[in-house]
Amino acid sequence: MNVVLFYLLALIRNGNFHIQEPKDFLFRFQARPEVYLYINGEGRHIPDPHTLFLLGWSFNDVVILDKKEFNAFQIGRPLESVLNARLVRPDDSENEVWMILEGRKRRIDPTIINSIKNLNPKRIIDAIPRSQIAAWQEDKPLAAIIFQN
Repeated sequence: MNVVLFYLLALIRNGNFHIQEPKDFLFRFQARPEVYLYINGEGRHIPDPHTLFLLGWSFNDVVILDKKEFNAFQIGRPLESVLNARLVRPDDSENEVWMILEGRKRRIDPTIINSIKNLNPKRIIDAIPRSQIAAWQEDKPLAAIIFQN
């Protein structure tokens, strides 16, 4: 079945009547808790709720699939957790922080930095040349969500 058509049918079936870009959506098999992000033609496991939320999603966005529907998707490697992603800043700025996630840079809101540091107190923000940061492809900023232990 065409993935776009399948996605629209799944949205209607699950009562999610808002239409978003069909290339990026969340799904899971009804008998399992693992959530996958459909992106670039494959499902990629989201390793933890922190990553799901910081990427701008919620559990309400997840489309629940039966076995036949789930097996129609190619499953790729898991996404990198935001808790393990590299944090960098230009060596000429204290306030501009980027997260390098999946080979792309994402600007981070200052409230997120504190939340991530609370979850992982040993976290270091590397100061590197601005030109090195500029070399990474930019992705949308991370959502401003605060986590507690």
